[in-house]
Amino acid sequence: MAPMTAKAALLTHGFEQARLALASLIGMGRFNLRPETITRSLKQRVSGTLKELEIIVRRLLTLMALGLNLAPITPRPVTALPETPAKTEAQAPKKPRRIPFRLGPRVLPLLPIGGIPSGIPATGPVDAMPLMHRLAVLQHVLKDPAAHARRLARILERQRKSGGMRPVIAHTARGYRLRAELGTIASFLPGLLNTAFADLYDTS
Repeated sequence: MAPMTAKAALLTHGFEQARLALASLIGMGRFNLRPETITRSLKQRVSGTLKELEIIVRRLLTLMALGLNLAPITPRPVTALPETPAKTEAQAPKKPRRIPFRLGPRVLPLLPIGGIPSGIPATGPVDAMPLMHRLAVLQHVLKDPAAHARRLARILERQRKSGGMRPVIAHTARGYRLRAELGTIASFLPGLLNTAFADLYDTS
């Protein structure tokens, strides 16, 4: 099998296995029923596995992006801006811009001494919405990974041209909580990514 064919097969199989793993997580918590709250133990199990799945999907997207041949960007024609009408009290205020969800774990605030934020109970059910948002983001990405890979390819190219350092992808020391087949795919990704980044940053 040729290298490019093997890489394409790994990406296709990797994304398919990621979809199966995501479906399993959604079924585990019955998130398709849109629960308002879930148990803390369920949140910990799903969140830990989801974090590993997000890392694998990001690496699959990066590997796909590094193999794309980008067409040159055609500059948009400059058009004259319309005159801005004077503001009046009768005009309705603008709606706040919706902040898109991002692929990846949220940055959590530091906890005070003792590890429990003040005012938040240490027991009982927790809000299911933040975890459902992360699941929905990943589900959206996996519906069309090629589109996200193209956007990522543009970002990586801009970083390279601006003089950014070549990324180094580290191997994960811990074991994966996901199915064995997806864990095997994940074990190959660091080596493939480091080789692809070396080719991208090779100026010889």
